[in-house]
Amino acid sequence: MTFPYPMMNEVMKLIKANHLEILAQEMTLDYKITLSMRESLRDQVLAKLKEIENLSIRIC
Repeated sequence: MTFPYPMMNEVMKLIKANHLEILAQEMTLDYKITLSMRESLRDQVLAKLKEIENLSIRIC
């Protein structure tokens, strides 16, 4: 995911609440983060992430 720094608090709350694993982080002009999650959580977490403005999600 890529998002502006002001969105970090909202994204990190979601990561913590769903016990997601952070695989990689990159701090440039925006914040880039790679996550791992259980397949059973995928649809629920993606739906919540899509509600957050200015968030770019790429599914691998």
